Amino acid sequence: MMSDGFIDQNNVERKRFGTNNLLDKLKQIKDLKVSEQKVFLENELDNWMYKTEQRDDITLWAVKI
Repeated sequence: MMSDGFIDQNNVERKRFGTNNLLDKLKQIKDLKVSEQKVFLENELDNWMYKTEQRDDITLWAVKI
């Protein structure tokens, strides 16, 4: 579950992170521990948003089954 905040975050070129980009990242980390997934996604978003301000709320919720 998630809000649209993650995918709506801009980079310095005002390009959105995007749904496809997020889905690709989730596929890359599907075998990691949830704590490692969190760190990975935080780093990806920080790198994406470098020198830009957060423009929306960001919510991702993970459940281990």
